[in-house]
Amino acid sequence: MSNINAFLFGFTNMFNADILNAISLKDRKTMVDNFYKKSEELRKDSNEQYKTEIKKITSQK
Repeated sequence: MSNINAFLFGFTNMFNADILNAISLKDRKTMVDNFYKKSEELRKDSNEQYKTEIKKITSQK
């Protein structure tokens, strides 16, 4: 989970730098929408990986 958090932190910093360079409000809105979509995908993947690891650990006991 810490790797995902570190990646999201870096992704957020890149996103913030890019959004400051965006010229129009439409560009900014598009970037925000893309950011939220990508972060939701990463969160879902992270949750699925976490659940499979927990299942492995609990089944080994």
